[in-house]
Amino acid sequence: MGTELLNQRVSILWMDPQGFINAELADVAPAECVTEGTVARIDTETIVIRSSLYTGTETGDYTALPLGCITKIDIIS
Repeated sequence: MGTELLNQRVSILWMDPQGFINAELADVAPAECVTEGTVARIDTETIVIRSSLYTGTETGDYTALPLGCITKIDIIS
């Protein structure tokens, strides 16, 4: 994954780590999750997705996802 994704609108399928207390072992697993937005930053460990942005600023809503949790990235046209 590299800078070719920067500023692209994407849909990311990723595995969300889960914590379980007093649970059956068979029920313990990460949860599949989808995040959509624009790639604001990407480095060797993390991709940051922007879902909203205040006009003329870098202030907005962001999700930072560890690359190791990502199973698929699709560019949304």
